Amino acid sequence: MAQAIRDGASAVKTKVKDFAKESCTVENWKQKFPITLWLPKYRPNKFICDMIAGLTVGLTVLPQGLAYASIAHLPVQYGLYSAFMGCFVYCIFGTAKDVSIGPTAVMSLMMADFGGHSGREDGLNNPVYAITLCFFCGVVQFLMGLFHLGFLVNFISFPVINGFTSAAAVIIGVGQLRHIFGVPKYKGHGFLDDVYYTCKGLPQSSWQDIVMGVSCFIILMGMKKIKDKFAAKKAPETTGQKILHKTVWLLGTARNAVIVVLAACVAYAIVKHSNSGLRLVGHVPAGLPSFELPLPPYERELPPDGSSGPVEHLNGNVTVMPQLDHGNWNASINASDEVLSGNSTELPDVESGGFVKHYLPTGEVLSELGVGLAIIPLIGFLESIAIAKGFAKKNKYRVWPDQELIALGTANIMSSFVSAYPVTGSFSRTAVNSQSGVITPMGGVFTGLLVIISLAVLTPLFFFIPKSALAAVIICAVIAMFDYGTVKKLWRVKKLDLLPWFGTFLGSLWQGVEIGIIIGIGIDLCMLLYAQAKPDIEISQKEVSVIQVGYGIHYPAVEHIVETVQEECLRGETPQPCVVDCAKISHLDYSSIQALVDLCTEFNRNNVKFVLSGAGQNLLDAIENANIPHFQHCDTVDEGIKVVKDPDATHMLLTPMKDEPNHNFKEDLEASVDNGRAKSVDDAKV
Repeated sequence: MAQAIRDGASAVKTKVKDFAKESCTVENWKQKFPITLWLPKYRPNKFICDMIAGLTVGLTVLPQGLAYASIAHLPVQYGLYSAFMGCFVYCIFGTAKDVSIGPTAVMSLMMADFGGHSGREDGLNNPVYAITLCFFCGVVQFLMGLFHLGFLVNFISFPVINGFTSAAAVIIGVGQLRHIFGVPKYKGHGFLDDVYYTCKGLPQSSWQDIVMGVSCFIILMGMKKIKDKFAAKKAPETTGQKILHKTVWLLGTARNAVIVVLAACVAYAIVKHSNSGLRLVGHVPAGLPSFELPLPPYERELPPDGSSGPVEHLNGNVTVMPQLDHGNWNASINASDEVLSGNSTELPDVESGGFVKHYLPTGEVLSELGVGLAIIPLIGFLESIAIAKGFAKKNKYRVWPDQELIALGTANIMSSFVSAYPVTGSFSRTAVNSQSGVITPMGGVFTGLLVIISLAVLTPLFFFIPKSALAAVIICAVIAMFDYGTVKKLWRVKKLDLLPWFGTFLGSLWQGVEIGIIIGIGIDLCMLLYAQAKPDIEISQKEVSVIQVGYGIHYPAVEHIVETVQEECLRGETPQPCVVDCAKISHLDYSSIQALVDLCTEFNRNNVKFVLSGAGQNLLDAIENANIPHFQHCDTVDEGIKVVKDPDATHMLLTPMKDEPNHNFKEDLEASVDNGRAKSVDDAKV
């Protein structure tokens, strides 16, 4: 015994040494830090291409960051806090040159569900939950990459993913209609509440917001159509055509930033010279977030409830909206210390040094996050790796899923130090990055730098951005997420796959996206287990009953197969012999072997033949180790039929019973059967 323990310890020690040697090679470390593979070959021409692409993506992420923060029910600056650190980290650890890391619509929507509900009039959640979740999301993703667990996302099928993204598009779009119509604030939560309170608040809607939001939406969609139309044309030939083509492409690519800037200018002009019902983003704290450890978590400072932009409350049927008096307008772009109150629009005052940290127990925060600690890392990785693989295939390079997990996990961990919420790859910004001609992940560095500069310098200008304009940006971004074409394809190809799609879609609308995903995965697993429990069984009559079982045989399928064999061959007036074709069976488990023992014994008791044919060597090895009495096997079905019809026919018995002295097979079999029955009775009692 002691020698066996020593041998086992020696084997483990050897494996650990081998693993350490393999892990400490130069090539392995280069794979863990992909920047070392492309940085030595970096040249000035690549620098220029990456800079142009990075800045173009930056013009896209600035309005998106502000808009996505509202989906997450966080102050707008947290969308920008989430938009720069991931870019820097992914440049070091990422393997896909095109992927742009930052806030996305899907992750923002999930943060609205897991961000802790404060019950404020303006619907804002305290960012402490989002920041803590960002940290632990990164830890989970990093460990998954370290232990090569990226395959877990393969258990989420395409219908579930597509149903989830389609539901997310509907939920996000409907949630933004409130800003488009200028509906007063409400305390509702979820899709159904959004529909109810938006319809209820329509009589108090603001025509200024409607005009602004609808105009921005129409212009955005028009700019996208024009850009796509120009992209489909053949390459320009003359210098004038090239200039026009580049101008249209740039305006179409940066259309979100263009529209937001124009809307802010219009809002500034309107608010300065007249009363206006436009709802504005309001004060955005200037400067970069502090770099600090996200643990222990503490509640972050929030603006006064309802003080950002014109104040509105929905109390029954009464709407109170203080209007702006152009005669009392004293605000300027740089007057960051002015206050919005009474009948004047001014920037709110934030007292420096007046905020006292209120720490929360880490366990309490994690309890509030709940299942989000598992779902959000998986969804974040799934979204990012799907984008990375898609663009890698298009642009002919390779990505490593486990390294992508490490990169995404590290990006989230580091982002949590600058007060970010969970980030992942963005499809729209990755597409912009690729179309802009990015060559290496260095493009993300320029995107991050542009966001930092904006936080340091441009935040006073964000005050005048209309919320309806940001809502139009969001709606335009999520329209493409609703993939109704997939429903048509599933209907044509396999109607059964519509069950997880509709289960995920309707569950997400009814109970939230996290419950919808669980419902969809649950339906998928039930369908998968049903196929395992009810494998295809083909029965043919070739002078005797020939039964062919598909796939491997696992314990859920044992009862179904045994019942089929008994019903076909043993429960008639005269028991019939049987040949089981094992050509499609790749593996057996213990329960299957035990069922084979019972069938061999029962056929022998009825004096009829039971023969297996076409089993692979791995099955025969397992059966031989089980030492099954009365077992017979033939190479082919035809040989099995001959054996059944003529007991004297020559056949190959690959697993003859071993003649061991004083060995009573009957007693062993009866004992095993009795033990199995006794266990079943005990389980039933429990």
